[in-house]
Amino acid sequence: MEVKRYRGENMQEAMFKVKVDLGTEAIILHTRKFKEGGFLGLFGKEKVEVVAALEDESCNNRSKEEQQLQSELSQVKQMMRDVLKELEENKLQTSYNNLPDKLKEIVDKLLTRGVKEELVTKISTLVNDRLNSQEIKNSEMITKLFSEEIKARLNRGSPIQFPAQGSKVVALIGPTGVGKTTTVAKLAADFSLKENKDVALITADIYRIAAVDQLKTYSEIIDVPLEVVYDPDELQQALNKFASKDLVLIDTAGRSQNNEMHMSELNALLDRINGVEKHLVLSATTKYRDMLDVILSFQQVGLNKIIFTKLDETKNLGMTLNITNQFEAKLSYITNGQNVPEDIEIFKPEKIVNSLLEE
Repeated sequence: MEVKRYRGENMQEAMFKVKVDLGTEAIILHTRKFKEGGFLGLFGKEKVEVVAALEDESCNNRSKEEQQLQSELSQVKQMMRDVLKELEENKLQTSYNNLPDKLKEIVDKLLTRGVKEELVTKISTLVNDRLNSQEIKNSEMITKLFSEEIKARLNRGSPIQFPAQGSKVVALIGPTGVGKTTTVAKLAADFSLKENKDVALITADIYRIAAVDQLKTYSEIIDVPLEVVYDPDELQQALNKFASKDLVLIDTAGRSQNNEMHMSELNALLDRINGVEKHLVLSATTKYRDMLDVILSFQQVGLNKIIFTKLDETKNLGMTLNITNQFEAKLSYITNGQNVPEDIEIFKPEKIVNSLLEE
């Protein structure tokens, strides 16, 4: 990893030097303010220093090795889970064999689309119990009952609500690569252009220069102000500046759920903000067990709601049903493409039900 230091009169100048020298893929390792000149430490001029790096081939190789080890560990854990599940296999198989043909067809569909076996068994049993002798072969009735049982486990969407007075502050949190920055832009455009709300943006994603540039471009297009912050104090200053806004959206850096320091940094950044609403952004393409790890880790910072992105990239949406059945956090929005602001909408159970039951 190539590590370099850059100094400037302010943070913008230092970051510009980083981008020119290392490019937009540079990773910011550390920032600090210091005084230069003066006499005996007095009257010096305040400047900024940024430590940045660009990963080299050997670093990438080490990362791949660590990922391989993690993958092998996950496989071992999965084997242990499979052994434990065998104890329940006969019970599940017996329940399945007792179902009418149309119920079996839908059960297979739900399992194929990622719904947990235990949840499928519970739902299908309830549907079976609701059918009378005349309805047992009625495909439409069976599908209708499945739809009702699934909807009952998918709470209505819980979008951003505005207080009677004051500003609404919403922070988007989550792992890397789930589409937080694009989702922030979609929400900003939607509320600013469609609902005529006074919106401001804050980005604390200083680890990826490209993400900052991306949000700057969006902010200019939709004509909303943007502040880049580097620590909790600057975040508070930005919030004070935007106190009169209807909505302030905060884009945070992607954090690994397996890194305790990352979780601690995120908590320190948001902990001092009164009333901040935290939306965990998850990609619908993520494996269910990995998604569980993400949610359990980010619960440490007190997540309030969940946004699912990239629904257009998968048909296996069973994990949304699994998540809502297991956790109290409500779903707020879903995204199904890259277009800003079109490809975002309030979560609606009907969309998931249709996807799970469609042919």
